[in-house]
Amino acid sequence: MSMSKRSLFLGGLLAIALSAPADAFMSCRAWEGLDDGQRRDALLAEIDRIVSSNDARKYGSINKVNVRHCLERRIRQIGDDFDALCMDSKTASMQALTRELDRYIWTCVGGRNR
Repeated sequence: MSMSKRSLFLGGLLAIALSAPADAFMSCRAWEGLDDGQRRDALLAEIDRIVSSNDARKYGSINKVNVRHCLERRIRQIGDDFDALCMDSKTASMQALTRELDRYIWTCVGGRNR
């Protein structure tokens, strides 16, 4: 990806992220507007943000590298689950994707089973 395309993409991701509530990763509407590559990039960016930030403290003492690798191996499954959540209007709240990603993180941390 060229530098200008990357900058535009990252700017678009920032706009999408800002359109969701502060505690939400992304809304279903924003998720559905991304192509497969953008979805993967958005998930990888969010995984990196969570594992690298103070947000990781809520999961206790974790091995950030192992958790990142665990989540990266599940990118396709996470995306498929996001798609399913967004298709069901009963589950497609603004925080639905954040809750689903949180469940995956807990699975990788070992604190909860999926």
